[in-house]
Amino acid sequence: MVYLSIEVAHGSTTFRSRDMISGVITLDWRRTERVSSLSIHLVGESTSTLGVTRILGLKQQKKEKHRFLHEEQTITLNSIASKLDCGRLERPVNDYGIFPFRFRLPQSQKCHSCHGKPLEDNDYGCRREFTSYPVDLPPTLGPPTAVVAVSYYIIAKATFWYKGIRRTLERTRSIFYWPSQIRSLLDGVASNNESAAVNARAYILGAQSFKLASCEDSTGIAPLVDLSIPAQIILQADFIPDITLSYDTRRNHSALLPCTLNMSLRVRKLNDNKQDLYLRSISIVLLEFTRFRAGVLTTKEMVIHPLKSLNQIEDLVFTSSDPIDVINELDPDMWRQGSLLTEVCPGFTTCNIQRKYELEIVTGWQCRQAKDSGRVFFVTLRCQANIAYT
Repeated sequence: MVYLSIEVAHGSTTFRSRDMISGVITLDWRRTERVSSLSIHLVGESTSTLGVTRILGLKQQKKEKHRFLHEEQTITLNSIASKLDCGRLERPVNDYGIFPFRFRLPQSQKCHSCHGKPLEDNDYGCRREFTSYPVDLPPTLGPPTAVVAVSYYIIAKATFWYKGIRRTLERTRSIFYWPSQIRSLLDGVASNNESAAVNARAYILGAQSFKLASCEDSTGIAPLVDLSIPAQIILQADFIPDITLSYDTRRNHSALLPCTLNMSLRVRKLNDNKQDLYLRSISIVLLEFTRFRAGVLTTKEMVIHPLKSLNQIEDLVFTSSDPIDVINELDPDMWRQGSLLTEVCPGFTTCNIQRKYELEIVTGWQCRQAKDSGRVFFVTLRCQANIAYT
């Protein structure tokens, strides 16, 4: 019998970009076997699966796999090792049964399956080939049996002869990879050096009619005043589109991870509206878009991850006496700290899978005058976002 095992140094199975993966391969064999070759491989694969319904209700699965990382080391065996009657090789006695290996994880990927283009997405402008700009290695995603999965392995292969028959023994060790730097898909600049600003122009209607004390005539009766002119505002969000999560607690897949959102919200008054403007609610969600392909079939899925939700807010932003073009900033403590599920990972692109995120901010506004209030109007801002683990 041939015995083959993989041992990673220090028992570590979690790695980041440019990390060194080292360890040893233990190979034992008996007199009746003759080992001819031994190799070790560092492999990264992305797998996507789609179900197709055929005629008569028969369902067929389409599966596509791309190997975006493949590095190989061939280990030279001692010439006398196959001739010895060694039984089981022990580390202190026969050093040639223990073979060290070392791999350095690259920062970018190169497809060894198709040498083609990554999955295109018109929404994000991904239209260039792998060879024209660096594409970072994707993070480990889901189990290998999931609909979309990204997996990394260390594979050891030993070829030997037994009773005149050539056989191959293979052992696999899974590792967990997480990128240490997030790059922009378009220009390769680190996302923490980028900033974004998005604007939304809104019209906030007040109550249909109400009594103004200043409009009372000599009879003491206040006429009804029609609010035909709504309050006009511009809501602007300035933020670095990185949502920072705690990496150390990621292994607890049943817990929520704390996250920090660096963003400022400014409101500008555009017209002379004689009403007070209140912020009544704010909701922030992370929209996860996963587009994947299997053969000629392509689909897109969306998952909503709530970040922050505040209702029944009574935040006075503008008074009726505020001048035009005045700008007020909302309190960032309302949304700075949030939480996300552990299944959220940085965005990435491979030949058959693409993961992107957008941040959606929905704010509720209400105009008031004295005891009369209009209904709540909602203003939405949306911007592309990146996930950065610390």
